[in-house]
Amino acid sequence: MIFLAMLRVQWRWCRGIILPGAAVAALLPFLTLRGIGPTMMPVEAMSGVKAWSPIYPAVAALLGLLVALASWASDRRGQHIHALTLPIERWKYVLLRFLGGMLLLAAPIIVFTAAARWATASVVLPVGLTIYPWSLSFRFGVGVLLAFALFFAILSGTPRTAAIVLSLVVGVVLLDLFVAYFFPRVGIANDLLAALFNGPGPFALFAGRWMLVDV
Repeated sequence: MIFLAMLRVQWRWCRGIILPGAAVAALLPFLTLRGIGPTMMPVEAMSGVKAWSPIYPAVAALLGLLVALASWASDRRGQHIHALTLPIERWKYVLLRFLGGMLLLAAPIIVFTAAARWATASVVLPVGLTIYPWSLSFRFGVGVLLAFALFFAILSGTPRTAAIVLSLVVGVVLLDLFVAYFFPRVGIANDLLAALFNGPGPFALFAGRWMLVDV
């Protein structure tokens, strides 16, 4: 089966990312709850948990990005010629490669879910605090897959496509600088970032609260 053959090859490309990523995902919940006990003040416990909160979306985004890079690294080095030699249409090839990446990313997501549940089950929290392993695991999984889908779509094209996307980003920044100079009260880049990362923007997930423990 073509998909299984592609999956085996994709695993060889991505295992150097998937395995360390799963290890980091397994450690994060335990590191977050390290030192927390029932005798602590809730404010003190929350301070320790909040310190780890920004690391979760960063790991999710980085994991999705690196797997997307690894999934297309060989094709980009070969100018996507290998895909043209296969007896399937281009869109099917891209779809199978995408599904393969999603399937491989399921491993660190499952590991993170199990670790979050295990870590929260083995700690006694101060009165007034609640554990949220399932909601954080869901947020982590969606964040990983969202980052993978975004960078996979960009990298699946030719270098010209990547150059166009980069040019658009640079163009927005330059336009924002121009407008900010002549019209200080207008900020295109700030409005664009707010539209993307604030609800209901597509990347609002990464700007939310990634809390394993909360009130």
